[in-house]
Amino acid sequence: MVNTRVRARRYNKRPPCFSDGKITDMADDLIQPIPPTIETGLGEMLSADETVFVKLKGAFKEVLVCTNKRVIILKSGFQTGHWFGLSQFQLPLASVSSAEVSATMGVGYIEISAGGVQNAPKSYWATSTTNSAQKAPNCVSLNKSKLVKAFRAASTIIMAKADEARYSKIPVPAAQTGDVSASLLSLWKMKTEGALTQAEYGAAKAKIIG
Repeated sequence: MVNTRVRARRYNKRPPCFSDGKITDMADDLIQPIPPTIETGLGEMLSADETVFVKLKGAFKEVLVCTNKRVIILKSGFQTGHWFGLSQFQLPLASVSSAEVSATMGVGYIEISAGGVQNAPKSYWATSTTNSAQKAPNCVSLNKSKLVKAFRAASTIIMAKADEARYSKIPVPAAQTGDVSASLLSLWKMKTEGALTQAEYGAAKAKIIG
């Protein structure tokens, strides 16, 4: 059974939002009420050690959630192509390569992508399963300027958390003698062999240099 009281306390945490390099408080935009059926489904998915940083409803019965472990998109209702039940899309934070908002005049969508996955162009107005943002499992459609603003703030939070999750897993080679030069050389070899990207190499190098 889900402890709704504990969940409520987690949802009420006030997460930071990054804007032009500065942290601002946008809790009212990042944590919002969602349809009861989706709230129930989300509560059943979350583990006891998960903290919710983002919980936003899109144009229809579609919700974007970001926790300290993963990004989740939940959908229900005929507008999203689900007459019955609840669809679930989720990615571990370390697997998220982009959280991109595409919108014009307050109408558009956010798309969550994993590395190496080629996504077909989406549209808020499309009705086909292939191109409809409402029906795509990894998208949430947006139909108001206020929503677009909130989801753009959410995308910044998601990517910051994704980078944090990736870099925290980067192995930092330790030299047997404690020699920094040897550690850097080992790290450089990992990069040249393709085990690390340039960004990962830079982050690990910074850890060694301190």
